[in-house]
Amino acid sequence: MQTSVDNVWKEVDNLYKWEQWNPLFNDLASKKVEYLDTSGGMLNAIKVETTVIKWKEKKTDEHIAEMKNADRNPVFSGWRCIQYNNADSITVQWYMDFKLKWYPWEKFGSLLFESTYGSQMEQGLSNLKKLSEDRSSSK
Repeated sequence: MQTSVDNVWKEVDNLYKWEQWNPLFNDLASKKVEYLDTSGGMLNAIKVETTVIKWKEKKTDEHIAEMKNADRNPVFSGWRCIQYNNADSITVQWYMDFKLKWYPWEKFGSLLFESTYGSQMEQGLSNLKKLSEDRSSSK
């Protein structure tokens, strides 16, 4: 991405903005949404339907959100910004971490996660790239 790490975090950190770039949040208006924690002018936790999303950890180069549904193990969604010396761009990695048991059906099910979420995450990164780069060019 031809932008700064700060511009990426401005889009990722604010859960209010996820609908603008994250395809998993398309049509948020049609879902039951509760804004749980809006301290510091930012949305830090949100409940969409039965899933609570909140920030677990924020480091300089990586931010991790926890998505918890009452009857399932939490899923962790993380973003990592990689910037190389003397480079005019950054690399953004978006991943989801599912904690699975050893059961064969859970391992097989993980293949379905990739086919379901992979293309949506690629689209989300493209959307995030456009928003971040637009923010850079408007300065």
